[in-house]
Amino acid sequence: MAITPGTDGLTIRVTGDAKQGYGVALLFNGQPFAQHNRGGEFSASFKNEERSVEDRVNDWRATTWAGQTHTP
Repeated sequence: MAITPGTDGLTIRVTGDAKQGYGVALLFNGQPFAQHNRGGEFSASFKNEERSVEDRVNDWRATTWAGQTHTP
């Protein structure tokens, strides 16, 4: 299920299910270009403006999702 695209061709697709957890794949003009190799886990590093505080999230998966989908 792809989220409605912007004018730049970038969209996201929800991957997974309620049992395994949900993730996303990034698409450019409908073609996947970024997805975690285990199927959608999300890892990120969040920092404050001065970069004095950092919080890391590794291999996170959502248990639910809500949103509008767009089918081309």
